[in-house]
Amino acid sequence: MPAPHAPAKTPGTEARKAYEQGLSLLTKGQPGAAGDAFSQALALDPSHALTYYQLGNSLRRLGRREEAEASLKAAVTLDPALTQAWFSLAFLYRETSRTDLARECLLRLCRKPSVDMDTLHQAGDLLADFSCHDAAADVYAGIVEREPLARNYQRLGQYYQKLGRFDAAAGVFTRAIELDPAQGPAYMLLANTRLMRESDRPLQRLFDAALALPGLDDDSLACIHFGLGKLHDDWEEYDLAFGHFRDANALRHKRFRFDRGEWRDFIRRTMDVYRAPPSGGPPVAENGPAPGFVLGMLRSGTTLVERLLGNNPAVTAVGETELLDLFIQRIVSLKALPYPQCIGALEASELRAIARDFRRQLAFGLGDAAYVLEKNPLNFMHIGLIALLFPDAAIIHCRRDPMDVCLSIYCQNFAHARNSYAYDLGDIAAFYAGYEQLMVFWQALLPGRLIEVQYETLVSDPEPLMQRLHAAMALAWAPETIRPQGNPATISTASVWQARQPIYTRSVGRWRNYAKHLSALHDALAEQRAFFQR
Repeated sequence: MPAPHAPAKTPGTEARKAYEQGLSLLTKGQPGAAGDAFSQALALDPSHALTYYQLGNSLRRLGRREEAEASLKAAVTLDPALTQAWFSLAFLYRETSRTDLARECLLRLCRKPSVDMDTLHQAGDLLADFSCHDAAADVYAGIVEREPLARNYQRLGQYYQKLGRFDAAAGVFTRAIELDPAQGPAYMLLANTRLMRESDRPLQRLFDAALALPGLDDDSLACIHFGLGKLHDDWEEYDLAFGHFRDANALRHKRFRFDRGEWRDFIRRTMDVYRAPPSGGPPVAENGPAPGFVLGMLRSGTTLVERLLGNNPAVTAVGETELLDLFIQRIVSLKALPYPQCIGALEASELRAIARDFRRQLAFGLGDAAYVLEKNPLNFMHIGLIALLFPDAAIIHCRRDPMDVCLSIYCQNFAHARNSYAYDLGDIAAFYAGYEQLMVFWQALLPGRLIEVQYETLVSDPEPLMQRLHAAMALAWAPETIRPQGNPATISTASVWQARQPIYTRSVGRWRNYAKHLSALHDALAEQRAFFQR
């Protein structure tokens, strides 16, 4: 590759023609031919940063990552103001699990004196997407100095919260509300920075006043109601709390709808597929860290289990990723069949290739760990695929009292389409009954593969249970694993505050505080369970 030198503003005529041809080919989904055209353009004019940038993009698509890195580095050397090349380079580092380099790449961009606000916002949000919340917080601390707007303070507070800096988070959420009392999410986020005491009563007046503001949209109103529900729950005013949770969920339910029939059909198709899985034997276990999966219903203790195990020096916890979902999308494209039917069409060689790639992406650079632990509760839907791909994987199933699980879901604002069931008690019951049916199927299909963890046992007597869990995973016992507050890792789930506290039992049997409001949930669970047992 030619050595970079001072950039020319525009390439020569022939170089420009080759560059434009490359752009056209790239747009048409032909990265190989596009790369050839960009290389031709650089041979004619090696001073054009945009050509290096587009060549790097073409090489990224082709999986030629070392060459892509060299080309993108040339682009930013020639033109340090070429923002899109910095972002593309950061994505390349992230794709190759070099998050530290992605982090530094984006921070270098943010340190440039001429950087504009749009670039700072994009870089800060991208750092958060890469789980670099400390760096994202630093970027947004700079943003609020230059642009002291409520939405920026709110974003800064979210990053402080993920880092466990709850006092700082509360301060900037309060500042966001002062600047814009209609900033609905800030109320809910503020309510979740601590366990509220009697001394926090002034917050109720602040939140109540917010409900009376004119022009609030449904999302903002729902967030304020969720926040008020949390305040009254902390103060043990359960009737008031449930009223706000009910109002919040009614507002969210207007936007998110759950198809119970589609959910039941997915469960039926899943059981049909895995009763006759692909032949040819599972991929063999490989050297390096084994994957581990912590899964179960939302609010069943998955974050707590992940943090406890993550305290063991032989375990690296990578948080809640959607990596398995990405590989499922890859299989759907490969076999041109919907999921889960596409699984039955996989060849043994394809299973091995998918397993290798998954391990590489999950565990890149973590050779000293015995396990790389991924915690996505909804992976319970894919236990059959996990067992097919990874004979050495630890599959940890977290269980909790159904009424406590369903109530806890109802009290949270997940605001994600995949949790569309979460805003109606009947829908929650239908989803829970489907989960329960699927887990019975997995346990019968895979005897001995699932490591069961009961939440109530974990919080009441953690040491014996964690010792059994270590033994099941062939891990040396580490006493520090019963101290979740000792784990400094960031948290991006709804348990962001709770999971940083010492283990407590106050959430066991929490549903009884709301018993008179939950008869419909109790009946719906019985009805939905009966449906699956027909």
